[in-house]
Amino acid sequence: STQSTWGHMFIGEERKRLLLNQIRRDCDFLATNNVMDYSFLLGFHWPDQGGDNDKEQPRLTVAQRIRDLPEYCFTSDEGGMRNSDGGDEVPPRGEIYYFGIIDILQQYTIRKKLETVGRSVRHSKAGISAVPPDFYADRFYKFMASLMV
Repeated sequence: STQSTWGHMFIGEERKRLLLNQIRRDCDFLATNNVMDYSFLLGFHWPDQGGDNDKEQPRLTVAQRIRDLPEYCFTSDEGGMRNSDGGDEVPPRGEIYYFGIIDILQQYTIRKKLETVGRSVRHSKAGISAVPPDFYADRFYKFMASLMV
């Protein structure tokens, strides 16, 4: 049985740190390039419960995966990242997460700046998508951090 519940990614402290560092770098890059209004796409895969899938990959601990394959720690489990119970061991048949930042084409143009002004008259800036890229990046990062356990 897996520990995951809808709304959270159970990936353990070390992979959470690595993933949040990567998300911060990606958000900083997007903000530097005046991009806002992007999203995080998350897919789940539940491997077969009775197959021979365990024989395909060596059983490495999370620490071994990060130490031996740091550039692949997000894709080392069937192209994704298997959930973790928070300890050093990876559950034998937990779900696998596939993820990425998508919709990165919206720049913060004069039209979006006017939209920010117009919408902020009726709504809090925290609740609208047309906000300056630095504000959007910080809000996106904090939201992503709140989803990872």
